[in-house]
Amino acid sequence: MKLNERYDEVVQNIDSIFVSYRELSDIYVQNMKSIEDHFERVSVRLSQQISNSRQALENCKNTVNQRQDVISTKLYGQGLVLLVGSCESLIRETFQRLVINNADYIKNTSKLTLSFDDVKNAVREQKSDWLGNLLVKRLEDDKNPAEKLNFQNVQQLKGLFNSYFEISLNNESLLVKLHEYWQIRHVIIHNSGRIDLRFLNNLKAANIDCMKYSIGNLVHVGKIEYEDCKNLFRELFIELDKEIENKRLSLEN
Repeated sequence: MKLNERYDEVVQNIDSIFVSYRELSDIYVQNMKSIEDHFERVSVRLSQQISNSRQALENCKNTVNQRQDVISTKLYGQGLVLLVGSCESLIRETFQRLVINNADYIKNTSKLTLSFDDVKNAVREQKSDWLGNLLVKRLEDDKNPAEKLNFQNVQQLKGLFNSYFEISLNNESLLVKLHEYWQIRHVIIHNSGRIDLRFLNNLKAANIDCMKYSIGNLVHVGKIEYEDCKNLFRELFIELDKEIENKRLSLEN
């Protein structure tokens, strides 16, 4: 299965959190339509009761509309947190599978030190992908922080794929925008969505215009931002798919 197809599965699962919200709105619309359809077929007294109920529903609607922006921002903010986190996991898994299945292709092994016991124990398992699994273990070893894999920084992400597999992710505008969403995700998780100096500095480091952000304000994530983030990650996975295919690398499970 291609990365883009895996990504679509991720998105479908996350989008499901918005279903109940939409269903409530649909129920309201359908009930109002039903009232309209039957309004002229009832007695005067019942018609007045219906009219009163209709007014009560309209008042509820006004209240809901006043709260909609707040509710929507919270929902889409959490949706973005789930989306970015899930994509990070998928990228990490992709890199791991590339290492496991394409150990002979890896270009940057100069900093990887394997002991005789490492190799002996790995070979003893008698698996065809023993070398790739051993390399993944060594790359993720906490005793080697310089080799620790970091997929929360788009420049490091880009460097890892290029350094080990010569996979080029050259769409800089795409990576910069994803960097911004990664920082939004971080500030929602670690600072309750409130913009701080660290957030601004992380954006400035990538030459991102910070004029729309002010320290102390809550970061805004609505449907537009959420959908934009979804589309950008889809572009990234399409680009990764093409690079992996062009290099004839394997992603088999």
